[in-house]
Amino acid sequence: MKKNVFTNLSIRKKLPLIVVATCLSALLLAGIAFLANQRRDTRAALVEHASTIAKVIASRSTAAIIFDDKKTAAENLAVLSLLPQVDEAGIFLTDSSLFASYIKQGHHEHWPQQISLTYSYTFNTDGFGLYEPINLDGKQLGMVYIQTNLAQYNHKLLEQSSIAVLITIITLFMAFLLSRRALKNISQPIAELAALTRHVAERNDYTVRAPAQSSQDEIGCLVDDFNNMLVQIEKRDFALQESKNRFRTLLDQAGDAFFLHDSDGRFIEVNERACDSLGYTREELLRMSVFDIDADTLKESPKETVWDTLVPGHPQTLYGTHLRKDGTTFPVEVRIVLVEEGNKRYMQGLARDISDRQQAETEKEKLETQLRQGQKMEAIGTLAGGIAHDFNNLLSPIIGYSELILLERIANSTVTKQIQEILTAANRAKELVKQILTFSRRSEHKLAPLMVQPVIKEALQLLRSSIPSSIEIQQNINPEGGAVLADPVQIHQIIMNLCTNAYQAITSQSGIISVSLTPVILAQADIASKVGLQPGHYLKLVVEDSGEGIDPESLKRIFEPYFTTKEKGKGTGLGLAVVHGIVKNYGGEINVYSEPGKGTRFNIYLPVVSKETPQEKESLEKPLQTGTEKLLLVDDEAQITQLGQIFLETLGYQVTSCNDPAEALSLFSNEPNRFDLVITDMTMPKMTGALLSQKLLTVRKDLPIIMCTGFSETMDEETAKQFGIRAFLMKPVSSHDLAAAIRAVLDTK
Repeated sequence: MKKNVFTNLSIRKKLPLIVVATCLSALLLAGIAFLANQRRDTRAALVEHASTIAKVIASRSTAAIIFDDKKTAAENLAVLSLLPQVDEAGIFLTDSSLFASYIKQGHHEHWPQQISLTYSYTFNTDGFGLYEPINLDGKQLGMVYIQTNLAQYNHKLLEQSSIAVLITIITLFMAFLLSRRALKNISQPIAELAALTRHVAERNDYTVRAPAQSSQDEIGCLVDDFNNMLVQIEKRDFALQESKNRFRTLLDQAGDAFFLHDSDGRFIEVNERACDSLGYTREELLRMSVFDIDADTLKESPKETVWDTLVPGHPQTLYGTHLRKDGTTFPVEVRIVLVEEGNKRYMQGLARDISDRQQAETEKEKLETQLRQGQKMEAIGTLAGGIAHDFNNLLSPIIGYSELILLERIANSTVTKQIQEILTAANRAKELVKQILTFSRRSEHKLAPLMVQPVIKEALQLLRSSIPSSIEIQQNINPEGGAVLADPVQIHQIIMNLCTNAYQAITSQSGIISVSLTPVILAQADIASKVGLQPGHYLKLVVEDSGEGIDPESLKRIFEPYFTTKEKGKGTGLGLAVVHGIVKNYGGEINVYSEPGKGTRFNIYLPVVSKETPQEKESLEKPLQTGTEKLLLVDDEAQITQLGQIFLETLGYQVTSCNDPAEALSLFSNEPNRFDLVITDMTMPKMTGALLSQKLLTVRKDLPIIMCTGFSETMDEETAKQFGIRAFLMKPVSSHDLAAAIRAVLDTK
């Protein structure tokens, strides 16, 4: 307890105690040594003095002992009365008998019980006793004994002790003064340093400094080192603060929300992105826990499970939903990692809003669906092209031979009528193939003045075969109204999409799809509800169905890409968006009216570019054009070359036919000037018509060539001209078209 009391004392109190205790201890040791030394010296002096006196008495008493003169011996001893310290003295013979004695007045006789016959001295409570032998010629005659008191000895010791005490008092006083000086030079700077240290510790104020010391002792060095330490701490604190500011800036500029929470889920640190994404202030979030914003995720992955599976430095990724302050939610991807500091564990998380990613994935799925749909359409187009090529090759002899028979002018009117029916059916099949190719065409859309009435009728005719007969298609197509700037393929798309949607909207066994086209004139007052239209002449296309209708919410989004109310796999949500885009591109307007249970009506307004109706094609009944030139006919179908040769020879031409393009090339190469014109098919084995044409033109650059094809994705009229081909005809080619094309090419070469 006493040790603790001293330990808890301040240096200001400890230092005087230490100095005084040290000085006192030193003085005590020095005093004890001094007194012991003085006692020894005083005793030595006392023994020497008594021994001298005893020797004098012994030398004077030798004769008295020899002559047995006790009186003389007593007189010799009486001289000792002059020495006050001598209490008694005696001369003893060798048999220890007293020969003569001296006893100080007032002193009681007190001889030793046993007389020593040798030189010796003793100190006892009575004083000091000395034995000095009396010898003559080496023979001992007796012994002188002197007993002295210690009064003088003790007095001298007292004087010496007093001096020692005085020196001790003076020294302690000097020690006190020294401790006061030490307090000023040691304790006060240390106390000031301690107070400054407390100030720095309590307020984290590293700008203060301890007063500089004039001395360069340990205290001065300590103060200098302390000030240097404050300077270093201030620099480190400034650097640390800058680092924290940089870290905070980087943290707040991070694109992801940052969270740091303890094992109980309480937030310790968040960044601005976290505050912005959740709608809370930083102070609000720091009073919350992860359960307040991400409870669903943690319910699926309990805290214990997540913490147990985490390894420091090895992040994990979780997916969940965050709850904003306003109650709305958004999906997040959270990358968490365990952080350990000593025996504490924290979880650090970066949360990323993946709403856009999920939307992009949804869009990707829709695009993939669209791609698959496009691939299906591409496959259909390829199939349609193949069918068209083969079908046109089949139609060519039917139409050709029918026309040849009619050229014979058979008198039997019944046969003529039957042949005309065959030709009509073949031409209908030819138009059907055109519709299929138009529907499956993937070429670039070119806008040109177009009479849309025939295109609409063709599209409806094509649709009729794919829609159940229980659904009636009513059409009211006004042939008047003029042309619109459009592409026939896109007009087909409009009719196909709208009518297909109308058919799918009719859920009952029967229903009605109504399609009408009428010319209208819109005045300024009529276009108030039709955004983007100008006053003028329009064609109004109406597609109406008796289906189940559209609810008001879906009606607002009906033209959005990928929006569909159909079941998964039954629609891409692109049909009406495509129709809307086409109409807007034409400078037109589309709107829709619908009520649940009352059907749907689409109104499309297309601006008219010409009010004049194109002239009908010239009658096919005019006379065929003839000639006498030499022609080379190339086609891999023998039936077609045979028919072509018969027909052309009927017109007066000299015809050489080949079913092998290589044979035709060899024939022409041997006699380049033999032929005035080459008519070739496009699709042939081993060598296409385009390649054959290139090789023929290499042999003879001015050679006129006409190319025919049932279908080709790589060849059209524009491409044929680039190859040097003069005319391009689609199979099956009518006799009038072929005859006209031959004369046009030959007459312009």
